Order: sequence, then structure tokens, then C-alpha cells
Amino acid sequence: MIREDCLNTFFKISNSPNWSCPSCNKGIIKLKKEDLKLFETRESYFSRIEFLDALYPTRYRFSSFLTCSDKECQDTVIVTGNAEHDIDDVNTETGVQIWELYIFPQYFNPSLEIIKVESNYPEKIQSLLKSTFELFWIDLSSCANKIRTTLEVLLDQQKIKKITIKNRKKTKLTLDARISLFGNSRNQQVSDILKAIKWIGNEGSHSSNIDRKSVLMGFKLLEYCLDEIFPARKKEILRVAKQINKHKKYK
Repeated sequence: MIREDCLNTFFKISNSPNWSCPSCNKGIIKLKKEDLKLFETRESYFSRIEFLDALYPTRYRFSSFLTCSDKECQDTVIVTGNAEHDIDDVNTETGVQIWELYIFPQYFNPSLEIIKVESNYPEKIQSLLKSTFELFWIDLSSCANKIRTTLEVLLDQQKIKKITIKNRKKTKLTLDARISLFGNSRNQQVSDILKAIKWIGNEGSHSSNIDRKSVLMGFKLLEYCLDEIFPARKKEILRVAKQINKHKKYK
């Protein structure tokens, strides 16, 4: 999972995070001040004129192109969002105000991978994950709800039934019931974690107050479940460990 300090709502341009390139997952992409295109908002412009105050914060919309640092990749990521030029601190000796540009990213294309999307995941799950990554920056409730949708599709992929016959009538199974069926037939530990993710997804569906901490935990739990169900990474780690033990070094 991507470091949480790289997923803050905003940051100072002087302390721009090092994001992992979503194309190669090897190189770094970083927002640089000289690459920013800033466009002051209409509201900001007229507010400064109205108050005739040079110290009034200036608000912008911004765009930039981020280039991967890996020489074999060098792919480009587009980022857009909002920015604000405001007083950050005051020099206690001189009284001079120190200004800083704050960045509020809202859109990346291609989207940053909050968790690793392995190539052996079913295509529909890969697509859903990328949709959740996009929503993370602009709508946490929708993002959490999309994580819940990913659980439904995951259970479909695992052939967990959606319908049961009760009193000779077809009844649609709830997500909770389907997760229980998965636990009974496959992996109870993963089932328990899927239920925890479901509650986070439910919070996003029924409330607009879900926080980033909850959504990030949903991603973290989902990543674990996906690794257990589609264990390509686990197999690779075991293979490398076996090779190291055999040769007593990494070759």
C-alpha cells in the first residue's frame, strides 16, 4: 500500500510527496513548482479587489504534468486540483511574513495506485480498483461505496451465489450473507475481514461524513484479502526466499 503521508488532502509545494509512478511502480513522480500552471479563480480575484488587501489569500486552480523518474518508463501523469497562496509563518525576529503555496490535488490521470493492482486480478476487479483510486481524491463516500461494490464483484468471481430458494421463492442474498457463505466454503479469516470492509463501505453508502482514515483502512484490509485470494505476490516472495536459502544469497 502507498505510504499514507503521500495521500494527505493537501501539502506545501516545498514539501511535495514522492508518489510511485502508476505505470511502472518503480519510478517516482513529484510535483515541482516550476511545472505548475496556476489560474486564479474568479472569486479570489474579485475578493482581493474588494478588500484591497495584499495579504488576502490567493486561490487558484492548477494543472501539471508529472514525469516518471525511471529512465525506462518516463510516462507522464496529469494532475489537477486547487491551490492557495497564504501566510505560512512569521519571522519572529523581523516580523516578515512567510508565504507558502498549498496544493489540494483532486485528479490524477492515470490515477495513483493506493494499493498494488496485481496483473493476476480479474480485469473487472482491476477496473473497479482504479475507479476507487480516482474517487479517493474527490469523494470519500463514493470511494467507500465503490470498495463495497468491489466486494460484490469479488464474490461473483469466487462463484458465491446471489440467490437462495426460500419457501419456493427466490430471495436475493445480502452481501453479509454472501460473505458468510464464502467463509463457510473457503476462508473464514478472509471472510471476517471482508465483513469489516463491508461496514466501511456501508458507512460510505449511508453517510457523507466518512473520513480518510476509515477509507484507507478499507483499502489496507482489501489489499490483504486480494493477496490471500489471488496469491501471486505471496508465491513470488516464497519463491525468492527459497532461492536465497538455497544459494545463501540473493542472485
